[in-house]
Amino acid sequence: MKQSWKKTCLAAGALFSSLAAFGGVANANTYAKYTVQAGDTLYKIAVRQGVSLAALEAVNPQIQDYNNIWAGQVINLPLTPQEQKANSIIATAQSLIGIPYQWGGNSPATGFDCSGFVQYVFAQNGISLPRESHDQATVGTFVPASQLRKGDLVFFTGTYSNNWPNGVTHVGIYMGNGDMIESSSAHNGIGVIVVHNFWANSFYDSHYWGARRVIQ
Repeated sequence: MKQSWKKTCLAAGALFSSLAAFGGVANANTYAKYTVQAGDTLYKIAVRQGVSLAALEAVNPQIQDYNNIWAGQVINLPLTPQEQKANSIIATAQSLIGIPYQWGGNSPATGFDCSGFVQYVFAQNGISLPRESHDQATVGTFVPASQLRKGDLVFFTGTYSNNWPNGVTHVGIYMGNGDMIESSSAHNGIGVIVVHNFWANSFYDSHYWGARRVIQ
């Protein structure tokens, strides 16, 4: 994103100790956690989550009796390949926090502009994207704001004067819970930073263009 943009911005998985007791550690990139509700059975949870009962049982070796689970019990959920990819993308992006902003930059060595950062992060995870944000906004599928998922691309328009047909001038990576990670000149040169609840920032909210999903 252009360096003249000076607006101020607002600045998961878990390890499962029960798996460790069985000789393995749950990987945050392949597991989520779920709190059993009243009336739940493993079969009902598997159907609701869209996974097989066998897969659900396989990631929960700590459960001694699969027919006896109780409300409040925390169990593991296998992630879909798309969720695993999204977690990997977010982990890559977070590893770059603090890399300085550089107009035209597209590597940790040079620094990043917004689209160079996004292109680099996705490339590290096997997904090829165009170089510039207005072109990145043409790939993948449109996602309504109410259906955003971790790893989706969020785009903003009119953050500097441009002649692009779609007007898109900035891009970030959605992290979930209203947060995104981006590289921007608006952070006193810090560049890559997490913006918490960007919807609450009037600048982001007023310049929001839309989102695209490229993780298939």
